[in-house]
Amino acid sequence: VRVADACDSLCFCRYQHHVDAGKTGGAAHWLLTGVEIWARVRSTLDEATGKTPSPLEVELAGACGRRFVAVCMATARSLLTDLSTPSSGPALVHYCKKVVVGKEMLEAIMEGDLAPLIRREQSVALLQHMCDVMDAIKDEDRSALAESIVDCLDEKVDKEVSGSVDILAPPSMHANLLNLALNHILKKDDTKISADTTSGDAQEDSSSKSFAVPSSSFDVRGVQALMARFAELTYNASFSPLTMRTANLSGKKATTSSSTKLPFDEEEMRLALSNALERAFVSENAKRKEASKLQSLPAGVTRQVDLMLGPSM
Repeated sequence: VRVADACDSLCFCRYQHHVDAGKTGGAAHWLLTGVEIWARVRSTLDEATGKTPSPLEVELAGACGRRFVAVCMATARSLLTDLSTPSSGPALVHYCKKVVVGKEMLEAIMEGDLAPLIRREQSVALLQHMCDVMDAIKDEDRSALAESIVDCLDEKVDKEVSGSVDILAPPSMHANLLNLALNHILKKDDTKISADTTSGDAQEDSSSKSFAVPSSSFDVRGVQALMARFAELTYNASFSPLTMRTANLSGKKATTSSSTKLPFDEEEMRLALSNALERAFVSENAKRKEASKLQSLPAGVTRQVDLMLGPSM
């Protein structure tokens, strides 16, 4: 253990040297080297004592592990803040530097021997999602953006370690993630469905009016995850029935104390989430109806199709 502690200190010193030289990839490499040394030492101790090897916890892997987790989390948090608040000028240059730092750290992780284990670390997964969010916004890929946001905000069961239910993103990141969903997905989905409805009305014929099934970037479970995090942000335990009644009698609008801290308007978000849930239900129901139609084809028709598509004699 003393040898591992000394090696950890040496790796940390090398990390600090690369940080001072502005070499993010080299700095990440030395932090990961320190984590790998601690992982090997722990594995050796487990074998010597006959214990069952436990999953790697990067944050407990010495000074290098603690700094690695802190750097990944700080970079992910900073990227999210900059993504939710558009910047220009010097702020934009600073943001581009953070993007380079994040991608160089991920590249260093992928090149390491412990990549499959370290990728499961919460801070690393968040950093990966923030880089995916950035690429999705740049490519205007709303489906990929929605998937990353839901992965960060949805509740998941840790089946491999403790079996507990957890959320990948810490509570301090929920508001900015919801703000991204509102500005880059929900508003654009609302605009698209309005345009589709207008074009559908214009193509009305004498018999019936064409109706296009609205496409939804989020599925029902995704919208429910957004609604759950939104409810947590806007909930205030001090809103008792008496307080609400007093506010109604005085003619004042009752608002939560968190309203002034949120980067979006509560009413706008509530309406956007309601519309998104409606679109998600309609879209999923349409897919189920289409699947049931395919399954309910007559047996004769199915056999004829199989014969036509099958190999010839």
